[in-house]
Amino acid sequence: MRLSLLRKPRAVAAALAVLALSYPAPAQIHDELSMDVTDVSDPDAAIKVSAGKIAFKQDVFADYVKTACTAHIELTNVSWRTVLAYEILVRATPHYQGWVNRTDRNDGFFSPNATFVAGSQEVLNYDCSSKTAISNNDGPVTPQRHTAAPEATFKVLFVEFVDGATYGSSEWGHRLHQGRAATIESMKGLLQAYQRGGEKSLRSTLAAALAGSGDPPYTKDALSLLQEKLDSNGVNALISTLDTRLRAAEMHTKVM
Repeated sequence: MRLSLLRKPRAVAAALAVLALSYPAPAQIHDELSMDVTDVSDPDAAIKVSAGKIAFKQDVFADYVKTACTAHIELTNVSWRTVLAYEILVRATPHYQGWVNRTDRNDGFFSPNATFVAGSQEVLNYDCSSKTAISNNDGPVTPQRHTAAPEATFKVLFVEFVDGATYGSSEWGHRLHQGRAATIESMKGLLQAYQRGGEKSLRSTLAAALAGSGDPPYTKDALSLLQEKLDSNGVNALISTLDTRLRAAEMHTKVM
């Protein structure tokens, strides 16, 4: 009987240990924060933020911070010309560890309709999530101990108009023409492969282009989208897409 009584506390302790593993300790701090996005672009930037908010939800645990965010940003073309391509940077810092550092790029060169005309708006919506480890050397996380003052900013890095004029400067903008030229050649190569050997030849050519290392990142991204199109909609849809994009590229090249 005495042995039985001794074993019961051990069994209870083991059961509690299993429950502790199954149900992690609750967050020490739960924080929610919503911020307006401040436009820090130069005054003469062609694109402005007309409205923007980023909301954070953070749970602080003993050794990590779990962060989730949602962003809604409305952009307005405040110039008198149609924007063909742009690159922007959004940065946001919440109360605790974890942040947003997001670059968005949009190029309408391969689209028949450049829709970001003067006075019009485009909307960016996205979610983010992260899990950031807390170093033991940092000490405990408290409501008074912040990584930085909360802020959310937007900045225009580069803009290209349909007539070829540009605003700003960035590495992406500097390499834009190179990427477009390489993409045009790759698209033409895919059409030629299809005309030469049908779907099988097209698929092998596209796979080889994606596996190769010679194309710039811009072209790699474009080819990845074409692969998704092929996988989702089939070869006929891809051929139609290639034809549409090459015609749009020719149209924009004539105007610029």
